[in-house]
Formats: sequence, structure tokens, C-alpha cells
Amino acid sequence: MQFMLPYPLRSSFLRSIHEGVAGHLGIAKTSAHVGRRVYWYMWRRDVEVFCRKCDRCNEFHRGRLPPRHGKLMPMVLGAPVERWACDLAGPFPRSSRGHVYILTCVCVFTKYMVLVSLPDKTAVPVAKAIVEQVFLKYGAGEILTDNGCELGVNC
Repeated sequence: MQFMLPYPLRSSFLRSIHEGVAGHLGIAKTSAHVGRRVYWYMWRRDVEVFCRKCDRCNEFHRGRLPPRHGKLMPMVLGAPVERWACDLAGPFPRSSRGHVYILTCVCVFTKYMVLVSLPDKTAVPVAKAIVEQVFLKYGAGEILTDNGCELGVNC
């Protein structure tokens, strides 16, 4: 059974349904609740307009997510140390040697991890650590990074 809702009561009724117990329902759920209870001419349009103009909902709604650039591709590898995944972590509390960063290098094939402490994350100490502590000890391969914005360059 539905009631014909007079015009002066529509706004308060929509507010009570939309903001009700569950709190700020979307257009579809608000329409479902209104449709079960009352009727007036063009009520679906009024529900949509009411929900889209809700200030509280608009504070949190950020629009559609941007499209993804592509699907993930599996890493097909055939041997250990063919590819190293490297990243920097820190800053951490200063060590006794004055180091505050950690370079992590993981062999993608075997998942073997090498950790190297660094005094800073500039190019020279990082490159030196990769060559001396990773490539010369375990073998050279491709380097996979997240293109981190170190020192605010190329961000």
C-alpha cells in the first residue's frame, strides 16, 4: 500500500529515508525505500536530485576511479639473479655507523633478499651498494624499481 505524499512533506520524508538508520543511502537504495512507501509524480527524479544535492554525501564522494592503464603481466623468469627488485626504506633511527636508510634487493626468481644499510639515498651510495653488495656477490641482472621520487626529482 502506498500513500500519495503531499508536496510540503516530500523534502522531510526524503531526508528521513536518505539519512535514516543506515545513514546516507545511495540513489538506488533510497529509491527502493521511497518506492515501497509513497508515490508522487516524478518521484524517482526527485530522489535522484535530492541524493545528488546532499552536502554530506558530496563531502566524501570523489567521483569515478580513474581507469587502470593495463592488466598485470606475470614475470616469466628462467634463472636466479636474472632480475633484482630493489627499493629504499627509511629514514630509520641513525645507527652507530651513521646509516639511516636500508636498500632492499630481492631476487625475483628465488625470493632471496639482500639488505644494505646506507647513510643517505643519493645515487652514488645506492649504485655503489648495488654493485658491490649485490651484483659482485650474487650475480648481475636486471633491476626492477618502483621509480621512486627520491629527493623530489621527476615526481
